[in-house]
Amino acid sequence: MPSNHFFTDCNGQRLLGGYQVLTGDNSNPGYLQKTWSNLPPHFTATISMKAFKIDSWNSDSLFVMVDGISQQIVTWGLLTGTSNMCGDQNPFINTYNPQYNEFTQSISVTFTHKASSLTLKLISSLKSWTGSWGIRELNISLTRCHLSCLTCSNATNCETCDTANGLSLVGQFCECSGTTKLIQTDCPVTRCVTCISTLCPSG
Repeated sequence: MPSNHFFTDCNGQRLLGGYQVLTGDNSNPGYLQKTWSNLPPHFTATISMKAFKIDSWNSDSLFVMVDGISQQIVTWGLLTGTSNMCGDQNPFINTYNPQYNEFTQSISVTFTHKASSLTLKLISSLKSWTGSWGIRELNISLTRCHLSCLTCSNATNCETCDTANGLSLVGQFCECSGTTKLIQTDCPVTRCVTCISTLCPSG
């Protein structure tokens, strides 16, 4: 299936999903999902995006789920939206679908997250093809731990240290033992070495 099948335009804005791409279905609803792995040590994550409600929604919801847990729920009703920008241009209007206008909403949610991977899933409770949705401007940012931490509770408190690379918890941070120094510049990992260098130590 061509990749551009998953993209549509709405009032001059390019969407991932959109009209008749991400719709409702009782048995197989449309959804978006992606996993990011090998994340650096962090203690919170923030997800933001611009979400588009398209055509008829009857108090249906869009769920922002992270690692299987709902972090944000956005609900749109029958009268949400003021203009028909990009959905069905000749809708069948009735009591259950009184209008097919579109609506755009900015979503931002911050939550505790420490795992080295993050799986984001966006899915709606729509049960019919009369409603669709899409997103754009998706951004995920992490609040990093101190460079010495393997895990942390905040930016100035390590919880665990990378003992395999010579670090141990001393007070609030992880420190090297003896005369070794903590090196991270241009290195794949933080480790203790016997001299200060701007290059990764061998071994």
